Amino acid sequence: MKRITLILLSAILLPACLFGCTKKSVNIHDLKSFVFGYSTGTMVNSYVRYELRKVDGVWTATLKPDGVPEEEATVKEVDESFVRELEAVLNAQNIGAWNGFNKTDDGVMDGNGFHLNIYMNDGTSVSASGYMKWPDGYHEASAAIAALFAAVL
Repeated sequence: MKRITLILLSAILLPACLFGCTKKSVNIHDLKSFVFGYSTGTMVNSYVRYELRKVDGVWTATLKPDGVPEEEATVKEVDESFVRELEAVLNAQNIGAWNGFNKTDDGVMDGNGFHLNIYMNDGTSVSASGYMKWPDGYHEASAAIAALFAAVL
């Protein structure tokens, strides 16, 4: 009887875990807002932030470069084509797969970290963060985001 129970339980749980426990990548679409930032050290203003927001029907892109105070960040009005380009870059870099990433290396006291928050108009979101731990493709994605923002700011 125990053997039959174990076989039945395995037959039910294994497929459920294989198909139900896998994390699906989120498709980035119809952006509402985007914020991606990372630290570059422990000195004052040693972080970078990229942001896209729509306020009163106007899209603005913000770039806060490393070493620059927050109040000196570059802010520029952008159009829908920039928003679509950002969505394309995020999807090409598979950033939707980062959703739920939250890892830290507790053995490091003065390392670098990142945070990402993406919200879409349908309520879908992508959130990720890390401290001395990064999701697959992080460095390539970071460079692609930086290049897109640098092209307009």
